[in-house]
Amino acid sequence: MNVRAQSLHIGINECSPDAYNGWTGPLTGCEPDAEAMHAIATALGYQSLLLKTAHATRDRVRHEITSAATELSPGDIFLLTYAGHGNTWKDDKSDEDDGFDESWCLYDGEIIDDELGALWRQFQRGVRVVVISDSCHSGTITRDIGGSPLGTDTMTGVERAMPGDVSAALRRAQRSVYRERKADARSQSNDAIASTVLSISGCRDDEKSREIDGHGVFTRALMKVWDDGHFSGDYKSLREQIVMQMPANQTPQLNVIGDMMLDLSAQPALRPEV
Repeated sequence: MNVRAQSLHIGINECSPDAYNGWTGPLTGCEPDAEAMHAIATALGYQSLLLKTAHATRDRVRHEITSAATELSPGDIFLLTYAGHGNTWKDDKSDEDDGFDESWCLYDGEIIDDELGALWRQFQRGVRVVVISDSCHSGTITRDIGGSPLGTDTMTGVERAMPGDVSAALRRAQRSVYRERKADARSQSNDAIASTVLSISGCRDDEKSREIDGHGVFTRALMKVWDDGHFSGDYKSLREQIVMQMPANQTPQLNVIGDMMLDLSAQPALRPEV
């Protein structure tokens, strides 16, 4: 069977001040992270697209995910990787166990986990969606949580999280925007997610991802485990081996939602053919 494999790789080193109350959140390792994941996907035969910083807008990202959902059929795979800032919003609909919605800080505005959930609903049953997120508060960015705290020593570095005072001011200024986006996402479909969506995130919801020496700590660990394609294990093993490379204050999570009849976590990690 011919399997179609598409991937989208997002790396945001700086946000638009117009969208974030003057804050730009400069980072250095997110574009290199996206480039590294793009290279892995290309080597595996994915039809890959790389979006860096100003090109990674809300409209463009949503368009590319929707396009993949339209084009892919059962058995196909869509890989989405993100490196950038993460943020949280106080959940006003009581549908989050921890009381907060998580978000990715795209160049010109945040995309919350409810919006991503609506996008996953566009994929057909049998399509495999794999999300790799190297951002703060990313444990449930795909809307559930899994895994357990493991790790070694703590590590410092530049946090991929919006500073608390900036986040608080943004919440006050854009509360109506957040509520509108959440309501719109919830209104798009009440159907369950038909596809199988697996995510491996750089940390738990209550933790912060970090970057050091030009890469995210999580992405660097993934690259080490991947070992230029010599890794041949499944997603569970990939996550477990990444955890062994990580500091105790940053715990990667594996999470699966959608059609649980497909044991995606036991399939060969990142490889289109199964």
